[in-house]
Amino acid sequence: MKRTVLVLLLIFLAGLTAFRVYRSISSKEKLATEEKTAIPVKVVHPVKGKFSYQLHFTGNVLPDKQVNVYPEVTGKIEKFLVGEGDLVEEDDVIAYIGKDIPGMKYERAKLKSPITGIIARLNLDAGSYVAPQVPVASIIKMNIVKVSFSVPEKRLSELSGVKQVNISVDTYPDTVFTGKITNISPVVDPMSRSAKVECIVRNRGYLLKPGMFARVTLPTITKENVLILPQNAVVRNLETGEIYAFTVKENIAHKKMLKLGLENEDSVEIISGISGDELVVSRGNYYLSDGVTVEIVE
Repeated sequence: MKRTVLVLLLIFLAGLTAFRVYRSISSKEKLATEEKTAIPVKVVHPVKGKFSYQLHFTGNVLPDKQVNVYPEVTGKIEKFLVGEGDLVEEDDVIAYIGKDIPGMKYERAKLKSPITGIIARLNLDAGSYVAPQVPVASIIKMNIVKVSFSVPEKRLSELSGVKQVNISVDTYPDTVFTGKITNISPVVDPMSRSAKVECIVRNRGYLLKPGMFARVTLPTITKENVLILPQNAVVRNLETGEIYAFTVKENIAHKKMLKLGLENEDSVEIISGISGDELVVSRGNYYLSDGVTVEIVE
């Protein structure tokens, strides 16, 4: 009987020892597994300071004024005195129009330019018959041109007080033209969520041509004492529209929803979501979710 009890006791002690060894090994394996699955990240400290940025838009060069030239009489174009691209002054003769009626003589009529500008297009050839309802030529005013561009509705308030903008075109990459804002549309396009803006530009040397692609830059805007993060610390979920960052505390990632302010190519102003004392993930953040284990690396 005593021997049986002793055997059972030995078996119990052996089992207890085995369980403790197994538990210790399992804990170590679990810890090792957790250490292996920790996601490596790099972090930054938010900073407070001066934030500067510029707004950039794209648009098109348009003629400030364009008119069609109509004859006052019916007849045949005898001769053009100008060609497309020629500069004409107001009241310059563009063409002569004669009436070709057998047995009758008429003094040929003069087709004159109503404005000073450039002949953009001749719609007919010499010898063509014309009537007062048929436009013979198109003339555009070139000493001043317009630049039209679209501004997203969320940026419209930033045009307040802006009088001048800088304009550049690919043809003259080293030349900056100055434009004066003359009109901001009171209507926002419901499809693009933007409004049309127009500015006028003095076109010295007629370098700007209607139809050119233009880049518009607003003056630099600066704000003091704002909370700033680098752009790569901000996660933008295009599917949900969420904007957030991950902070790290005791090797655990915490998702923080952000409200952004001004932005430039490198940095973004943080309105709310973080206080500025946290460590914020700047590399590896697109692989994270709230509550995962991370490892901060240099």
